[in-house]
Order: sequence, then structure tokens, then C-alpha cells
Amino acid sequence: MNNTTMAITQLATRALFYEVALYPKPGLVDPIDNGAHHDMDLSTFMDSATALMPALYEFSDAGLTYPLDAPLPGLFDEVRQIGLTAEVAMYAATNHINTHKGAIFSFALLCSAVGHVLATSQIELADWTKANTDAVFTTIAQMTQALDHDFDNLASKDKLSYGEKLYLDYGIKGVRGEAAAGYPALRDYGLPFLRRTQNTPRHVRLLDLFLELLANTTDSNVIHRSDMATLRRIQHQVQALLAQGGIAKLGVEPMVQLNKEFIALNISPGGTADLLAASVFLGFLEKLF
Repeated sequence: MNNTTMAITQLATRALFYEVALYPKPGLVDPIDNGAHHDMDLSTFMDSATALMPALYEFSDAGLTYPLDAPLPGLFDEVRQIGLTAEVAMYAATNHINTHKGAIFSFALLCSAVGHVLATSQIELADWTKANTDAVFTTIAQMTQALDHDFDNLASKDKLSYGEKLYLDYGIKGVRGEAAAGYPALRDYGLPFLRRTQNTPRHVRLLDLFLELLANTTDSNVIHRSDMATLRRIQHQVQALLAQGGIAKLGVEPMVQLNKEFIALNISPGGTADLLAASVFLGFLEKLF
């Protein structure tokens, strides 16, 4: 067992636990309530995250051991197959409930890209810097360049996935588009926010990180449970909160009220939750916590 691979695995697992443990998260499962979900709770997520550890290890190992001169789309093909096995493990641990499918996709890319950057730069994990994080985003964009073609010729398909329908209706590419662009949500919002708020208490900081991501990214989960107009209205609300200083200045009550509103509307910003976990993971690597 490789110590570096295990260290990446542990940081990724910690990030998933940090996300689900954060309270209050509007519409999402946390230690106090289940948000807009009736089929899962905190223990479901803990069981799922633990079951994903072998896959997180394999993602990381795939990146560390991938031939340095091989085309990066081949690494994506490799971790995509591991991801399918990870989904089976998730469903087995949760009694067929989808807790982390989106996170599996993102962490397959993040863990393998982190491993590959370590291998190509020949540094130790302890020496990780912002430049290495930037290299992760570039690596992911190179790994997933073919994803941009996933949306070609959709009008001729008989059966469309939800993501494909979203693209046809709104031009939104979801997490596949995010990956192909090198995760701009993390590069432009998540990590810059964590870098500039290191003196803020962790709990408050993570709540404001959640708001920052929700305000600036298109959460397809919200659209799926409502519509684009609802997402835009919510984003305006969140942007107003951030303009007033966020949770750091206003306290947690605005988040409590958002949670009540999201539960009433039956919406759950699961995409934002995945981006929060991903931001935390990379933040761990840069020692921003």
C-alpha cells in the first residue's frame, strides 16, 4: 500500500465527511435534519463515504502510476471504469440510494489528477502549492476533452439523460462541462474563497463557501427539482446575503431560513455540496485549514 496514495484517499474521505457534517445546509442532509430528502440521513452518507474509500485509493493510484508520456484521455477512461465499480459499492452500502454519484465523478478526476501532478512534478504531498492545484485543473481539462462531444447530435437521440435534456433546454453542460473546462467553479470561486478567508472560523467559513458556490454556479439539481427561474431567484437571495457580509457577519439564521424555504420547495443543491467537498479536498492539499 502506497503511503502517498493513502494520504490522498484520507484527505478525499475527510472532505466528504466535512461536507455532510456541515450545518445548516439548505435542503441537504446534515447532522440535524435531512433537508429535502426523505430516503437518506447522516448515517447513509457516512456509510457511503466509507464504502468509497477503496475507489478513492484506486483513483489516486491510477494517477500516480499512469505513464507520464501517455495521452491523458486514457487516464480518464481508466478512472471512469473504477467509478462504475464505486457506484456499485455506494448502492450496496446505502440500500440503492444515490448519495454520492456526482461526487464519485468529480473525485475520480480530482484524485487521479492530483496523483498525476505529483508524479509529473516529482514533489511530495507536503510540498503542494497553488501552482500544483492549477496543474490539477489543467490535467482534468486534458483528461476530459472528449466530454465536450457528449452533447453532439442530441436531437437525433431517442432517449435522453437528464443532463442531456438540460443541455437542450438551457445550454447547460452540468458536471461534464465543468470538468471539460477544468472546474472553473473550483478554480475561480471555491479555492480563491478559501485562500482569502483563512482567518475565519472553520464552520462559518464553510457555510460562506457554500453560499459562494451556490451564488456563482449553475446547480442542475436545483433545476431538476424546480426550474431555472427558481435557481436564479435563489442565487439573487444568496448574492444579497454575501453582499451583506455572509454568515461571518449575519450569523447562521439566514441559512436556517434558507433551509426551511428549500425544504418547502423540495429542492436540494446537491451539485453545490459536491463542489464544496471538492474545494475542501484541494484546500486540504494547500493547507488552507
